[in-house]
Amino acid sequence: MTLGPEFQLIRQAAQQSYRFFLIVDGIHVAYISDVDRPSYSIATQEYKLLNYFFKYPTEIKWAPINFTVREVFSHRTNSSIAKMLMSKLRQAHQPPTGIDAEPLKDLSKRDLMNSMGGANVDGNKLGADVKIQMLTPDGSVYEEWTLNGAFITDIKPSQLGYSKEDLTSISVTLSYDWAELTHKAA
Repeated sequence: MTLGPEFQLIRQAAQQSYRFFLIVDGIHVAYISDVDRPSYSIATQEYKLLNYFFKYPTEIKWAPINFTVREVFSHRTNSSIAKMLMSKLRQAHQPPTGIDAEPLKDLSKRDLMNSMGGANVDGNKLGADVKIQMLTPDGSVYEEWTLNGAFITDIKPSQLGYSKEDLTSISVTLSYDWAELTHKAA
């Protein structure tokens, strides 16, 4: 069976799930093993007019994304992925671990967003954009999702056990306000 040129074109141009980068401040892209792409749902309200029902959109809700970070031990680093993720929380939240002259900080969205990185603009630190980049076979970016207002809402380390030899990992959930999709020129 001979495959035509259309099949070869599809084979070369097919999007493959392993060609991606997730850009999150402080986490090297090589450690990230998987990520959800942004998705949304639109809520509707049903109205009756005479004997007919009509649905109207009422709100849009962006679903949180999850990604997995593989933990790597190295004598060349002075930190771990878990420590780095916990430091992001510590930038936004002070635990009650003793008596301190300074009042405890309230948890704020701005501090959580700023813990993701970012730059100072006019003295105000702005949270870094989290980006998901889809790559072509030659490694260039052809599609980029930007998650606006992103911050970590859940961190779950993998279970440890003597009966398995799996790599340890941490599952992370990010919430965000909205996402923008940009297609790059080929």
